[in-house]
Amino acid sequence: PKVDNNEQNIDMISQQPMSLTQSSEEIQLFENQIIGHVTVIYVDPNTSRTITTNPVSFNLVRGSHLPNDLLRVNHVLDIQRNRVETAHALERAMAEDDYRQSRAILKAQVDKINASVSAQDLFCRKLIKDLEYHYPTERDYRSSQQNNYMCHRTERGTYAPSSNTSSMRYANQCQVRMARAFNKRKNSKKSEQ
Repeated sequence: PKVDNNEQNIDMISQQPMSLTQSSEEIQLFENQIIGHVTVIYVDPNTSRTITTNPVSFNLVRGSHLPNDLLRVNHVLDIQRNRVETAHALERAMAEDDYRQSRAILKAQVDKINASVSAQDLFCRKLIKDLEYHYPTERDYRSSQQNNYMCHRTERGTYAPSSNTSSMRYANQCQVRMARAFNKRKNSKKSEQ
């Protein structure tokens, strides 16, 4: 069956090998437990004919002695999960008309990142900084965070404000130079006034 990614919830930290004290009957019970059915539908691209297999059940099979490297937390994967979840949170926050609710969505995402195993990673710290940044106006907030959302969703750089430090990882060298030049001009105009 097709599974919606939003419905998947895997806590990598909680994965543990099966206990050595479990009886063989308990292990057998788990090994024979049907967790779903699968049907394969093949569509021939030349004739548009379809072939459909009969539904087949599948079982959860997990060895009782898994290598430790399979149970180790993958920080790179956790960082990517934080990026994807942040993009989803930004999308929901920008769709929310109520400014306070929008900020609450981002605060909840900050809490999730802080609770993750990669919370101290530089990129995750930048995500948190971006989500917590307080803009002078709601218009600035929405404009910058919408831009931030698009950068993280597409993993492409754009001309982002300096407050969006996490999305700068996608910027190319030309974009970085232009952003620095812009900030330099902006700062020199402020000092002239």
